Amino acid sequence: MPTVNFPWLCVALLAITLTSSASAHPIEDDVDVEINRLESRYTGNKTMILALARLRRSWRAHQEAQCFFEKTAAAGGTVSKPVPPEAGRAHQACVDRTRAEMKSALAKY
Repeated sequence: MPTVNFPWLCVALLAITLTSSASAHPIEDDVDVEINRLESRYTGNKTMILALARLRRSWRAHQEAQCFFEKTAAAGGTVSKPVPPEAGRAHQACVDRTRAEMKSALAKY
């Protein structure tokens, strides 16, 4: 039976996690910066702070649903592993587009 060096495996998985969670999408960071800017602008306004928290949650849920739909449609209506290249491209294009749209919308305020 093969042996596995679990401490090294844990370190490798942690390194992969930290690398993948690094700022791979600067537009997403810009969206967070815009929401944070608006939160600081409306610091004393509880209604606006709650609205911004709800906005952050709902736009991410919308983005996930929209991009899943576009990926599935590009894959011919099914989701399988591995994801076909055209489905991966459709998903990434959707992610980039929705982030840019949100950043642009928030910048107006």
